[in-house]
Amino acid sequence: ARLGDMGLPAPWRLRRGMGVVTWKSTESITTFLGRIGGSAVLLELEARSVARSLRGELNRVINAESANLARSVAAAGRQLDAIDALESDGRLADQPRTVRAVAEARRETPEASLSEIAARLDLHRSAVQRALDRVERLALHDDGGVGRRYRGKPSGAG
Repeated sequence: ARLGDMGLPAPWRLRRGMGVVTWKSTESITTFLGRIGGSAVLLELEARSVARSLRGELNRVINAESANLARSVAAAGRQLDAIDALESDGRLADQPRTVRAVAEARRETPEASLSEIAARLDLHRSAVQRALDRVERLALHDDGGVGRRYRGKPSGAG
C-alpha cells in the first residue's frame, strides 16, 4: 500500500511465509532504488543492463557478418564454377573484354569482394556484378548444346 501511495504500485505474494514484492519494469525498480538511496545498486543494475544490451548488439552484428560472408563465399564458388565451364568450352573467350577481365580477377583472387575487384580493375562495382551475373547466366544455358552444362544456382537464388 505504501509503495502504491508513492506511485510505485507493485504486485506481491507470500513466499515461505515472507512478503515478496515483484516488479518487472526496469523503470519501477530504478525509481524505487533512487528513492531509498540505493545508488550503488542502481549503478550496478544499469551497468548490467548496458552490458546485456552491448552483448545483444554485438551478437546481431556478428550473425549478420557471418551470414554475409557465407553468401559471399557461396557466390564466389558459383562464379568460379561458371568461369571454369565457360573456359572449358571456349565461350569465355567470346565475351567482351570487361567480362573476361572480371572473370580473370575473380580467378586470381576468389576471396575478393566485388568492391575489391572493381577497385583493382578501375570499374564500378555494378559493372563487376553485371559481368559476374552474365558469366553465371551464360554457364547455366548451353549454347546450342555445345560444351558442358553448369550446375550452379543462378545469381540471387536462395
